[in-house]
Amino acid sequence: MAKAGAKLVDNLDLGTFVRKIGDYEVYQKGEVFYRGMSQADYQYLLTNGKIRAPVGIPQSEFFTSPSLEYIKSVGYGGDGVIVKFKMKSGTLDNLVSNGVRDQSNRASALFPDMQSTNISGWETNGKVYFKQETIKNTTIKQVNVGLGKNESGGLNLFNGQNGDNILEFQIVE
Repeated sequence: MAKAGAKLVDNLDLGTFVRKIGDYEVYQKGEVFYRGMSQADYQYLLTNGKIRAPVGIPQSEFFTSPSLEYIKSVGYGGDGVIVKFKMKSGTLDNLVSNGVRDQSNRASALFPDMQSTNISGWETNGKVYFKQETIKNTTIKQVNVGLGKNESGGLNLFNGQNGDNILEFQIVE
């Protein structure tokens, strides 16, 4: 692992593994997320200490993943970098409390109390979308978290006030 972008401390130890929320790992002192991003979006992260929705890309989805394997399998970060985020405890709980999920078996099993929807526009209406995905060339399914494009929605919940939910980030590929 190279190029750490430590925000509070170097090589932050999150402590021992506690549990999973969905497919995301939760430790005593934080949570782990992965995101593939362009070099420009990584520069934004370095400069501002928080992530943004990709600029100039006409897409309707903006997701994080619980696994590096998924990000690599679908080629996200191929034109940039793959970043591992160490997040404040409770970040995922905040995303879940503002979440809607797809109607897949895995999302239903992991988040049975979450509203199931096939709404369009979740990415701009402040919702967080929990969606089943399959690691390419496998049968392994996982649930990724869509942050949307609305600064007052999932992006804000992920970043926190001025990016304070992001404890540390590092390029892993």
